[in-house]
Amino acid sequence: MPKNKFNYLACIFCGKNQYINSPNRPPFGGNQIEPLKYKIFQVRQAEGRGNLGKGHGGFQLIPEESLNIEEMIEREPELVEQIKERLLIIVKAYQKAGIITSEDLRTRKAKA
Repeated sequence: MPKNKFNYLACIFCGKNQYINSPNRPPFGGNQIEPLKYKIFQVRQAEGRGNLGKGHGGFQLIPEESLNIEEMIEREPELVEQIKERLLIIVKAYQKAGIITSEDLRTRKAKA
């Protein structure tokens, strides 16, 4: 590959790109957080100017005000519905491409 070309993988959900060949990149699918416990609706507070490398500053997560999927159902039902619709679009696309089967959805246990 030419030196001026780079491989990226775009998140099919949000579109964020990640450089594939970075030595610091964790493996894809390496997030071991239990999906039902993960605080996807995050409340953050600005702290200082974000001094890089010092472990403080930036937007700090406030866990007690953040919500997981189940907690969002009551407080953010429209957002939950939008997320569901995007997930269904993605799953249907993977089914159409032959990557996910109906059997996968019925029998496979998701990795936490």
